[in-house]
Amino acid sequence: MKWVSWGLKLLFLINIFLAAGFLISGFAPKISPVKSDIPFLFGIIFPYLLIINVLFLLYWISTSKLYWILSGAVIALNYSGINALFALNFEEKPGFNEKNISIQVFNVRAFNQFRWINHDQVGDSIMNYITEQNADVVLFQEFLDEINGRSKYISTLQKRGYNYYHHEPPGAMFAKKDQVFGMVTFSKFPIISAGNLYHPLHPRKAKAIFSDIDIGGDTVRFYNIHLNSVSMEVNDYLFIKEFGRGFSDATINYAVYLIEKILRSARERAAEVEMIRNHQDSCPYDYILVGDFNEPPHTYAYTNILGDDQDAFLEAGLGLGHTYLGGANMPSMRLDYVLGSSNIKWTSYRTDHVKLSDHYPIQASFTLP
Repeated sequence: MKWVSWGLKLLFLINIFLAAGFLISGFAPKISPVKSDIPFLFGIIFPYLLIINVLFLLYWISTSKLYWILSGAVIALNYSGINALFALNFEEKPGFNEKNISIQVFNVRAFNQFRWINHDQVGDSIMNYITEQNADVVLFQEFLDEINGRSKYISTLQKRGYNYYHHEPPGAMFAKKDQVFGMVTFSKFPIISAGNLYHPLHPRKAKAIFSDIDIGGDTVRFYNIHLNSVSMEVNDYLFIKEFGRGFSDATINYAVYLIEKILRSARERAAEVEMIRNHQDSCPYDYILVGDFNEPPHTYAYTNILGDDQDAFLEAGLGLGHTYLGGANMPSMRLDYVLGSSNIKWTSYRTDHVKLSDHYPIQASFTLP
């Protein structure tokens, strides 16, 4: 029937547009958002474009149409990006000669001091959880506490064996001058030196801190990173929730504003990534990079910080590895990472699905050569 033929042609036309979008997304890890916005925008929806093209592939195969070649080709071209989306390590990694070193990474969202969760004891629950896991090195993002003898969480962690720590300077962001807010690294091993890396255009706010830790005579540099956030506001979430229920000039204008907000944040992260990459390239030690990158894997930030190093999730994890809970009309995704230089041997990796923040904590372990 003629209408069936036209329907198939229309469906294939849609397939062409979505396959082209998936092909463009393949350039997102290689092209900085500073140079071009388009690959980044397609890159952040890479998993959804993948799913759609897989569905088209299966449909065309089922109808015996050669149209399947289009989606099949773009899927094959993006094979390396697809590999970064999930891990398939079903067996435990074999032990190595030296003792495993365990680490924990957790964006604690200021210990719920702004009542993101309707519960009074979230901070204490996080401390109990940290104690139970008993990692050798704990790296926090969005850590908030008093200093000058009035700390709650710092003193608690010191009592529990974390005698060495490094944090970015007090007074950053909305913290008071006698408060620490941001990245803090705690260690049971001695921290022999440390420093901060500042945003190129915003010298008051560190975007990464580093701690050189003596582990049984070997020095390992730990980078604790928190890249620029989109800083979504209540009105942004409400717009996303209501989007599609009606279009007007105001709707289009707000959509343009929100896209530009996302792109502005991506450009800032690109500058931060280049700063961190230059620093790690000059590092004289084996190093580990962890933190909240605020971007999914198939993007410029993740790919360029990773470089030729190893992703602990891909080396020793299993599944999708989502670390951001999602909610408020935002999807769950992997935004937090544990990476290491080539000499680091990852022996375990897991994401604990405890709802004490808007991020899940990561547990990982490694050995040194």
